[in-house]
Amino acid sequence: VFSTITVNQRFRTAAHTDVGDYDRGMGVLTILEGRYEGLHLALPDFDLCIELKPLDVLVFDTHYLHCNTEPETADWDRLSCVFYYRVKLGEDFCWAEYLRRKAEHDQNSGLTLSQRPRVETNKNLRKHHNGDPPTILCLISGLATAQPADGQHWVH
Repeated sequence: VFSTITVNQRFRTAAHTDVGDYDRGMGVLTILEGRYEGLHLALPDFDLCIELKPLDVLVFDTHYLHCNTEPETADWDRLSCVFYYRVKLGEDFCWAEYLRRKAEHDQNSGLTLSQRPRVETNKNLRKHHNGDPPTILCLISGLATAQPADGQHWVH
């Protein structure tokens, strides 16, 4: 189950760990289309680079440091999606907010869009920490291949 999808068009990610998503959850990365060389998904803590081609799917623990390698050509394009679950969405206040917005929607359903009141969003979400170490799981489909960062050995 995913609550959120991030769509990246011609975007190379810097080294980061995901914040705000479910600690025990996995992220799902897929490349929908593209013309590119390089841009492997790198997991520096494991000295691993994963080459993803269009229509490949990767499930992995996004709480580990990850990034994209450099593109190997100047003229490139790629459309990717990352699916994940935001941790605060399952909490009581979120359900209460859903019910409040649903009631507001039901009340305003006869109004035009410009007549409806604006809804403010909560920007103070904090990551939930449970103290358990994350696990890593890679399930690769399609044409994806993985290799150590030094490029010496391929794993299919």
